[in-house]
Amino acid sequence: MKSRLENSFFLALIGTGVLVLLVSCLGSYHYALNDDILIKDILSGSYTGTPDGHCIQMLYPIGVLVALLYRIARGVPWFGLLLIVAQYGACYLILERSMSMVAGIRKKLLVLTTECLVFFVFFSYWMLNLQYSMTCAFLVAAAILLFVTAKGRKDELLAILLLVLAFCIRTEMLLLLSPFVAFVGFSYWRNQDKKNGRCFFDRDNLIHYGSFLGVVAVCFLLVLGIDHLAYAGREWSEFRNLFDARTKVYDFYGIPDYEGNEAIYAELGLGEEGYRLLDNYNYFFSPKVDAGLFEKLVDYSKENLKVGYFKVPIRQGIWDYRYWHAGKSDRLILLVLAAFYVATALLGLIQKNWSLILELPMLFVVRSILWLYLILRGRYPERIVFGLLLVELSCLCYLLLRELAGCHIGETILVVICVVALIGLRPQLTSLQEDKVLRSSVNKEWQELQTYVSEHPENYYLLDIYSTVRYSETVWHADNTLKNYDYAGGWACKSPLQTDKLSKWKLTGELEKLAQAEELRFISYTARDVEWMEDWFYTQNVPIALEETDSFGQDNGDLFRVYRLQRME
Repeated sequence: MKSRLENSFFLALIGTGVLVLLVSCLGSYHYALNDDILIKDILSGSYTGTPDGHCIQMLYPIGVLVALLYRIARGVPWFGLLLIVAQYGACYLILERSMSMVAGIRKKLLVLTTECLVFFVFFSYWMLNLQYSMTCAFLVAAAILLFVTAKGRKDELLAILLLVLAFCIRTEMLLLLSPFVAFVGFSYWRNQDKKNGRCFFDRDNLIHYGSFLGVVAVCFLLVLGIDHLAYAGREWSEFRNLFDARTKVYDFYGIPDYEGNEAIYAELGLGEEGYRLLDNYNYFFSPKVDAGLFEKLVDYSKENLKVGYFKVPIRQGIWDYRYWHAGKSDRLILLVLAAFYVATALLGLIQKNWSLILELPMLFVVRSILWLYLILRGRYPERIVFGLLLVELSCLCYLLLRELAGCHIGETILVVICVVALIGLRPQLTSLQEDKVLRSSVNKEWQELQTYVSEHPENYYLLDIYSTVRYSETVWHADNTLKNYDYAGGWACKSPLQTDKLSKWKLTGELEKLAQAEELRFISYTARDVEWMEDWFYTQNVPIALEETDSFGQDNGDLFRVYRLQRME
């Protein structure tokens, strides 16, 4: 029994199992955002009727593999399982590799307890509410610890596989996190040279680490090449240009207000009605919207409104950075982060490891540059923030455990970190319970919408995009049959997938045909204005009246309203 307890593999398996059990007791697994739901719909075939690897947000090699699994067994939630298995698998690797860095049952158990507590207290929300950017961060964190504890080529190849998988799942997130990976590689390289008494630029070093980087680069280029070929057709190339331009406008530069900027909307042939259409994000209804139009809006924002690449002035960015880390009391994870920094610095001082004392400021500079980059760009959602924090903690974990093995106060340090983590347990459980209640209430509305459209299969529904952004969906909801609705905007709008979906109902994006389609309906919150739609069609010489045909949702049955587009002469 003692030999088993000393076995990192056995302990990590138990720790991961307990983590799965505890997290699963907190609630059911959901896709965190409607983005994740749409990716799942495309991959599973419920969007177009056939599982498709062109899921737009992830690279094609991983998309086509998941789509193939859906073709084999449509009823299995393969995309959700991919995210769940990847995240818990990453947790297992982090636990196992962390424990392998220390000796003795007590230290191993303390490492296991500390890391399980950090996972459960601060990252259980993201384990329950699956978001592919966070899954990428879990994989990168595991790859870091796998690389620095590698016992041979097999471990290094597994680390490469994790990085490639993270790259395929969320390329931008992997690139954002890559400075952390570079820092750990540099730190590990220096530490190994110190232990082995070798020169930093020793020939064997260059061959070893150079070959590792070379394999990673080749793998990245390979999957990018496959992705490029999969989207090489004219329709997909045009859509990708539109997708990139749309992202610039809606995520960073914004839609210029109509007042004071009438000239640009007149030049684009949109007018005030077109501005309102774009502001409502339902640009499906405008054949004029393409990559060129969005690029002109970006250029206008740069030249006339002086909106730069960075939206926030540097002084304001530094203030916001300080405020997020020192002025927000709900960020209890920052206490654990600070505890790791202080504990690592303390170990360096006790053992007179001056190189470690220098590495900590380097890590802090890396994380500060990444944070400031996001703040200055004006966009740092929680899923990105916690991804950064997770990978930063994995870097600190490596530095701490590297020095912990030979330190007599190592166990005390781990106990202190456990106590700090426990401070956040009760607030986190309260927050998760509140989120569970809110999500259950909000998703009831989404379920009512799903039920309504399924009960009217003769119609095809376009959904107002801002009437759908609040909702998520349980992973185990495995109805992957073709859905008779789509979004009137968003990142998949005007894609070849949407064209394919519309063709199944013999519809196109032409306004005249939409106005004459008897089966077409538009669904929006009752509280949202829809006059912009009538005004827009009128300016395009296709006058319509939105005839309310039904309403449903909530106890009073008036949350959503259903409209038919009635062509006027």
